[in-house]
Amino acid sequence: MKQDSYILVVDDDIAILETIQDVLEFEGYRVKTLNDGTHILQQVHYEPPGMILLDLRMPVVDGRALYHELQADSIAAHVPVVLVTADGSGPAYASELGAASYLAKPFDLDTLFACVERVMGAPKGIAP
Repeated sequence: MKQDSYILVVDDDIAILETIQDVLEFEGYRVKTLNDGTHILQQVHYEPPGMILLDLRMPVVDGRALYHELQADSIAAHVPVVLVTADGSGPAYASELGAASYLAKPFDLDTLFACVERVMGAPKGIAP
């Protein structure tokens, strides 16, 4: 993991955002959150993340539309995106869109950590 990389978590459920942020920061990752995707490109341009955890079902702008926006952007297109969804079609969506991976809600912490480490690597200060 690049020492300055962080994980951008985008989800409309504040409890999920806070939980993911708390557990990943406890593990040593830097995390930033957005509770909707309306400013995702601004954030990515301001400080590109090492990966994005993106909820597929959000009321303002849905995750599929955001994923397409990210892929059409010259900077954001290089950031790996993990789709997060309670919909049983997560693997199909990830495959169809070309996402780095997916997490099915509800997920356990070991699954979250394994997915993040697979995409980002171990957090700084932790030997591989």
